Amino acid sequence: MVKRLLWLLPLLILAAGVWAYADGILRLPWQESVAGAGGGAEASRARPAKSVAVAPVERVTITDELTANGTVRATESVTVAAEASGTVEEVMFEHGAEVAKGAPLVRLDATEAEAELSAARAELETARRAFERARQLRANGTIAQGPFDDAQAALEAARTQVALAEVGLRKRTVTAPFAGRVGFREISPGAYLQPGDEITTLDAVDRVYVDFMVAEDNLARVERDQTVTLHSVARPDAERTGAVLTVASRVDPVSRQARVRARVDNADGLLRPGQLVLVNVATARRETIMVPASAVVPVGYQHFAFIVGEDGTAERRTVTLGRRTADRVEITAGVEPGEQLVIEGAAKLRGGDAVRTVDPLAVDASRETEGGASGAVPAET
Repeated sequence: MVKRLLWLLPLLILAAGVWAYADGILRLPWQESVAGAGGGAEASRARPAKSVAVAPVERVTITDELTANGTVRATESVTVAAEASGTVEEVMFEHGAEVAKGAPLVRLDATEAEAELSAARAELETARRAFERARQLRANGTIAQGPFDDAQAALEAARTQVALAEVGLRKRTVTAPFAGRVGFREISPGAYLQPGDEITTLDAVDRVYVDFMVAEDNLARVERDQTVTLHSVARPDAERTGAVLTVASRVDPVSRQARVRARVDNADGLLRPGQLVLVNVATARRETIMVPASAVVPVGYQHFAFIVGEDGTAERRTVTLGRRTADRVEITAGVEPGEQLVIEGAAKLRGGDAVRTVDPLAVDASRETEGGASGAVPAET
């Protein structure tokens, strides 16, 4: 019997220790939670008042936005190429130069074209004199209608040959089809060009298009003339504003997205075709409640905020969040305008705590002396 009691003694000692630990340590927070639920005033008096900063809950007007990556495109863009064959006689532009509409870019050797034009003009003069004689003879009845018609047809053919020769001569000079900025010069004087050979590129960049994709479930939020804001990846400090120009009439059946095009002023030329930009589309303006991020305390998958009542105690509220910014968060449910919201010091509060309001800067200074600054909110029952 004695041996059996000696064997049970360690188990009894262990059980007594566990009971003492549970009764002296684990039970106290639970008891406080129960007291907070049934006797908030008594629990509040048992704990010292916490220093917090408060502010009234207010409704503000915000702008909802869609964000997407966009690609810059020139409003007009073309690869300038030769239309006729010939030797380059003169290159009349520099790399990256701004050119006006119709400005000459390249001049080809025009000796042969000028000779063809001279010959065509001589043929035209001969045909004109022959037609005048035929017209006089026809008026006198000397010739029949047939020879007169032949003379008239020869005159029209000669005029056509002159027009063709003039076009051939004009093609010896390559001009800018619109005002813009040329790219690299791909040819040099003396080079022999064939029709279609690339000379340079030309882009109109005073205004640019920005193309981006929008998911089909957001298409109803995007409309023509909505304001867009661009942030360049290459120049984060450079911001541009523009407007939605058009929304594609079709949705990509693979990605389930539609292309949207905006038009943006680019007089300083900072945006270049092909560049990546971040696009924000202002879709709607509405009223809501925005509070400092420090006023909301996350616990697991829930979020809480504290309202200070007239009795000077903190009431914990479960809140529903919406849009977030860098330092503020939207509350869509859980608080009402006019209520006094704890904006600093919420992380150290429990429901029913007595509070004293101080300047926000004083909250940080009081954290070391008041305790409870771990950032966690004890669960309430």
